[in-house]
Amino acid sequence: MNKKAVLILSLLLLSILQLILIKPILAAFYEFDFIWKLTYIGIMYGFPVLLLLPTALIVLPFAYISKGSETLKKTWALFTQNTFLVVIIIVVFFNSLILFMKFVAKEEVFEHTKYADLPAYNGNTDDLRTGNFETSISKISRTKDIQIETSKNETDKTVFAISWLSDQEYILVSKDLKGYRSDTITVKVTNNTEDFYECYVKYGEYASYYKIDKIK
Repeated sequence: MNKKAVLILSLLLLSILQLILIKPILAAFYEFDFIWKLTYIGIMYGFPVLLLLPTALIVLPFAYISKGSETLKKTWALFTQNTFLVVIIIVVFFNSLILFMKFVAKEEVFEHTKYADLPAYNGNTDDLRTGNFETSISKISRTKDIQIETSKNETDKTVFAISWLSDQEYILVSKDLKGYRSDTITVKVTNNTEDFYECYVKYGEYASYYKIDKIK
């Protein structure tokens, strides 16, 4: 193994260690089942390694043009190694900035909102009990007892039983939830306007923000 390869391997290990310290975990991670958690961890912490394949594919045409008297394989390997070294240096640099923000500036880049700390909306939410709504990825049809979510490309549909715990909080129950430990989703409404409402979905002790538009 040449010195450049050793350097690349060292930077890869450093970048993975940085990601472990950064902990770029989605709030939803805390409700994933074991397989989904394992998949997420593999993709997230293996991200620097996963960059190798697209890097190799991107430099292939340039290696072909520049190969000269060398074989394509040798030129391609050299181009991939040099380009990937630059890429991994950039990754380490940005990870270092995030670590600086987290441990020196004391500003959490991937800060999670705790569900219990969220203030509930204290206005009227009667118009949220039934009707049609949409998010950036799905359309929602809601009756008194049932909520049906359909992806915008209409390839996926999930049927929920809906129950309101209070004027600001409701739960959705479905046996069709894939990848989650629980069949129940808890939602807290934090704002309600004429055109949309804002809410947070509970994932363990944390929560993720959603803006849901009203279809009139």
